[in-house]
Amino acid sequence: MTPIPEEKLPEFFKDVARKNVLYAPLRSKTVNPIDWNFKITSWKQLINLYCSSNKVFCFSLESLKVAFQDNGRTPSCLEEVLENMLQNKEIEPLVIFIEKKPKTWIEWAKKSLISVPFTWSLNKMKNFIISPDLNKLEYVPLDVIHHEADLLLKELSIIHKNEVMSLAELIQERNIDVNKQRDFEILFVSLYNRNKIDMLETEESSIKSENLLIKICDPKHYEPISEVDLGIHTLKANEKALEKNIEFLTESANKCKDEAKAFIVKGQKQLAKASLKKKHEIELRINKKAETLYNLHTLWNKLQDMTLSEEVLDSYKKALGAFEGTLNKGVNTDAIDDTMLKVAEMLEIQSDMESALGRSLLDNEDEDLERELEDLMENDKFNNDNKGSPSRDNDESLIEAMKTLELNLPSVPSSPVIVHYSDQNMSKEVN
Repeated sequence: MTPIPEEKLPEFFKDVARKNVLYAPLRSKTVNPIDWNFKITSWKQLINLYCSSNKVFCFSLESLKVAFQDNGRTPSCLEEVLENMLQNKEIEPLVIFIEKKPKTWIEWAKKSLISVPFTWSLNKMKNFIISPDLNKLEYVPLDVIHHEADLLLKELSIIHKNEVMSLAELIQERNIDVNKQRDFEILFVSLYNRNKIDMLETEESSIKSENLLIKICDPKHYEPISEVDLGIHTLKANEKALEKNIEFLTESANKCKDEAKAFIVKGQKQLAKASLKKKHEIELRINKKAETLYNLHTLWNKLQDMTLSEEVLDSYKKALGAFEGTLNKGVNTDAIDDTMLKVAEMLEIQSDMESALGRSLLDNEDEDLERELEDLMENDKFNNDNKGSPSRDNDESLIEAMKTLELNLPSVPSSPVIVHYSDQNMSKEVN
């Protein structure tokens, strides 16, 4: 089974024939440079995909052989691939990675991060002297861990910007599995090496995560852990300790109260009084610790207000500097008035240009249009005169014509007219 998700798997690794070539021994680069380049490049891509997909930030030659085991066979050229990646600074031995710059917590890093006994010297590593532990020598994929570390810092800085927290607190907050804690810690080493966070060990020769402090810096601005940061962290630690202690004492006081009730039921008044007395003593301790906790809350709020005030003041200073820089460039009321006058002149010129561009290119264009319009009107009048539905003007002309019309009609008879009905031989006189 491949250690890389199917959707991320390269096409060349899905092809059986090409996959068999990848698992075969690596030929000499001078004999077959194409085959050599294909295998080296392909395995680099596969190793980075394996690390990024599975959040693996530290591996060895031995662990890679196990991860890429396929039907009982292991890749035969991984050692050459890792050597090439080392030469190109794509990977780095873990023991060199954690010693990139002076640290106060180097002993913690050696004990916590290096699983193989620290028997390698830097000279041995740089010269690649063969050793029985060579297969177990651990490497970090630099591009992968730098990318993942930057994403982690971006997420943490949203909530904890410029805040100092212990590694234990971060592990608990992120709900990191025990098996993944080592990889999680390597990400912080990556950020520290690139001056993106600061780290400090509070107790020497200790590998407890509670003793390693980490300052979550702004991704764009690095700030080391200061005395003020340590003071705030101590306040927060004391606050949490007091809260837990008060919670414990409250439970003890309630337990004494329940004991007193039980003694009363049994008729043991003296024991009941003793339990109540013990309860009152515990409550006095609770009140004192609650007052101390209140004072710590007040100090914490004051410190937060001071920090916020500093940030606001810094913003004001930056804004003031921007204003001064703008004014020094000659921005004043006279310059603004001159600019506005020039803008008005340019707008007027632009308006004239638009009018000029909108004029007709031909002088007799209007005359042609008038002539064409008259022709259309004449044609329209002719069509109206010949339509079947007369207009009002046509009605008046028709009435005038009818007045002058002479009709040759017979005259009205002077004697009665007799009408005969043929059916019944009847006649009727019509006047």
